Amino acid sequence: MSERAPGSWRSFLLGLIAGVVLTILLAVAGIFGIVAAFKTEFVQQKAERLKPPPLAPDARADYNWSLVDIDGNEVPATTFEGRPWFLHFWSPSCAACEAEIPDLNQLHEAVRAESLGFAAVALGVDSADLAAEAGRLGITYPVYAVKGGVPEVFSVKAGPATFISDAAGGLIYKHIGAARWSDPSAEFYLKSLAQADGSD
Repeated sequence: MSERAPGSWRSFLLGLIAGVVLTILLAVAGIFGIVAAFKTEFVQQKAERLKPPPLAPDARADYNWSLVDIDGNEVPATTFEGRPWFLHFWSPSCAACEAEIPDLNQLHEAVRAESLGFAAVALGVDSADLAAEAGRLGITYPVYAVKGGVPEVFSVKAGPATFISDAAGGLIYKHIGAARWSDPSAEFYLKSLAQADGSD
């Protein structure tokens, strides 16, 4: 039996290596293809997990209180009644609250065209200082100070804390602490609420 020439062995090994590399590349491409194919379904399923059971049987948002916008205008909470409401409480001295601001800016931009109330309520901020605080922090979503007090149903004294109610006023989501509002599931969930309201 004749031995392979050195050049033949070199060609054989290079071909083998190229085959292995090609197989790995095809496998990786296949994995990315599967991930892309199921991305929408994954986001939808994650959005479903975002929605916990009601806070309590028949828990409802309280609209019997007033806010003050950055121009000093009184805004009754009833302004947000009759549509889904994203209600976020924050405190300017809170590092976790400040960390959420870029994500909340992004979320508000994504859902601002929807039939949805979006309100960030500053706790411990005088209405006269609200505009300066919002500007300093780079907030681009609607912010308000509290006139009077916060209703007991929300039970918050400091941020961050977030509540979401449906169009009928039912409290369907509560989160105490910071959250990743840039996650696609948050946008999907809010848009789903708004679209469900618009289809009635």
